[in-house]
Amino acid sequence: MLESLIAALGSSACTCFLGLIARKRVARCVLRDNDLAEILEARKMTSELAHNGMKAYIDKHFQILGELGEGASGVVHKVQHAHTGKFYAMKCIEKNDVNGVNDAESLDTEISCLRKLRHRHIVNLFEVIESDKMLWIIMEWAAGGGLYDRIVKLDHFSERSAARILKQILKAVHYMHSMGVVHRDLKPENVLLDSEKEDADVKVADFGLSAQLALEGYHPEESMRLKKSKCIEGGFCGSPISMAPEVSCDAARYSPQCDMWSVGCMAYELLCGNPPFLATSAGELFELVKASPGPSFAEEVWRAISPEGKDLVAQLLKKAPEDRLSAKEALNHTWFAEAPDHHNEAVHSCLKKNAEDEYDEDDDVPSMRLHPLRSAAAASS
Repeated sequence: MLESLIAALGSSACTCFLGLIARKRVARCVLRDNDLAEILEARKMTSELAHNGMKAYIDKHFQILGELGEGASGVVHKVQHAHTGKFYAMKCIEKNDVNGVNDAESLDTEISCLRKLRHRHIVNLFEVIESDKMLWIIMEWAAGGGLYDRIVKLDHFSERSAARILKQILKAVHYMHSMGVVHRDLKPENVLLDSEKEDADVKVADFGLSAQLALEGYHPEESMRLKKSKCIEGGFCGSPISMAPEVSCDAARYSPQCDMWSVGCMAYELLCGNPPFLATSAGELFELVKASPGPSFAEEVWRAISPEGKDLVAQLLKKAPEDRLSAKEALNHTWFAEAPDHHNEAVHSCLKKNAEDEYDEDDDVPSMRLHPLRSAAAASS
């Protein structure tokens, strides 16, 4: 009977359906029959045939509408589901690419983290489709675009505006850490908004460099308890502009607190318009961070920022991870309740200019923000 069903489907559809169950990690198969897996094995379908089946499924069910950007591990497209009409973001990841970035272990980690997480302030997973060559990750579409895209369009930007953004990011980070997931590449480009409304929710995206800890279930105290741990390995992982000092070294061992340094870098930038540390190369930037006693508030722009805002930044940018605020501790900071709402014209103008410069293709200075690193070799280049 099953053979008759397959014959009736036709060769193209059959290939698609068989391809869908070629690997156990496929999230939502059209048919859930163990006999199909046995037929697949018996016929010894080639990797190429299985890949074509997956691609046929993608083409049939999702219409690609345009490119949204490029994450740490692949290009992200806006797609529309053919049957429901809903919009999604689809990350297309080439396995074992020429640069060796998308190795099996890191891809497994990214998928495992996405499947583990479901939160209002995280871009949530919808479906995973896989072949031996490619991985297609279907996620929520953040209709409001990137954080900077939103900020430059605002008529009013204040400390309270920054506080609202940072509080939602911290809620996401606290949840991630409590679930045993460390992002390792937090930066404004990986913060999206779910709509174009004024009160749109912030969404943390791109888990291509994430790490997973041995935690089962939700443990709300972990973001504090793990401050002194050295449970994560992998030096020079993330984007240089927001990489914690304990990560920017060979044979690095560190805790989830590396994410809190990155949040501190975002907080600094949202309050003064520029990142806390700037340099013309990754190596120079790392040395600057290691030699610095902490963030500087000497610039004129900081005179208009509240003492509470500066204190939060200082507490997040402590070089010793155990001295740094955890996500849960940061959420309890008084600044979130007291942040003033007067328009910061100088900061807003600076953020607008920096956003424009990021998209300037003629800029000769390499971006320390957009290109994540994975190894010491990459950092020294």
